[in-house]
Amino acid sequence: MGNLYRVPDGRIGLADWQNYEFGHWTIDVAYHLATALEPAVLDAIEHDLLALYLDRLAAKGGPAMSIDDV
Repeated sequence: MGNLYRVPDGRIGLADWQNYEFGHWTIDVAYHLATALEPAVLDAIEHDLLALYLDRLAAKGGPAMSIDDV
């Protein structure tokens, strides 16, 4: 949670400067969700959060992927 920050317009960002390495993006997403949310909450909303992440990623120019793809 110490890696989260809020910018003046209210958006929240994530900064991770601990280590520089190449890896699959799903590891970062899964790690953040697993450490930021209680297990029961994560179980209830994980699918919706992942769908939102994928939608926003594509909207910002990233690859368009479906939940089934990932």
